[in-house]
Amino acid sequence: MQSCFLCALLALACLPAPAQLSLVDRRISAAQKKVESDPKSWLAYNELAFAFCRKGRDSSDSAAYDRAQAALDRSFQFSPGNYDGEKLQVTVWLGKQRFADALKLATELNSKAHDDIGVWGLLVDCNMSLGNYAEAKRDAQWILDLRSGSSLGFEKAAGLRVHFGDPEGAIEFYDEANRRTSANDADQHAWLLTQIANLQLASGNLKQAQDRLAQALKLFPDSQLALSVQAKLRTAEAMR
Repeated sequence: MQSCFLCALLALACLPAPAQLSLVDRRISAAQKKVESDPKSWLAYNELAFAFCRKGRDSSDSAAYDRAQAALDRSFQFSPGNYDGEKLQVTVWLGKQRFADALKLATELNSKAHDDIGVWGLLVDCNMSLGNYAEAKRDAQWILDLRSGSSLGFEKAAGLRVHFGDPEGAIEFYDEANRRTSANDADQHAWLLTQIANLQLASGNLKQAQDRLAQALKLFPDSQLALSVQAKLRTAEAMR
């Protein structure tokens, strides 16, 4: 029964041959190999869930979050209520637009580990999704207070600046987040660069947007998010 479940979970990805894998699909493939080598490792299932969440973020495909949930279900089977899995559960619920559930769980996690900036970042996302902007601003400030130099703090503050109509400030903060992100996290760099490009496009700075998109697509050539912004950019250029 266990082996059948594992085969079904791994088959959900429907990935192409390794040479054709995108950046996030390579992340998924690596996590799948860890699951295959140790099918009772809750850590491996968490890694697989995280990889599917990254795919969902890039593609906005709810099916990716379904696959992440399947991996988390296995993680909780082997380690009920494990903390990292619960944090990923918040991310999955955000991706599935279960915002109230996500906020409830993130609040519970925050009470357990008040100095975990990752949970504060989840609270920002939950409260922004629910329109609780004052609370989201408070949560983002907590990240910067706890770890002033963190990439996460600048990323969440940038999102708030977008909402409050300060695109220049948002670009500045996304740039700072990008500078502080690990060189090994290519798809995060690509995501941040795409956010900047989208803001520059909205402001009419097409050349700057083009440059940032080129950087993003160099890191993540198959990014659906970056490609969708590129399509909007080409439309804007054609209309000039």
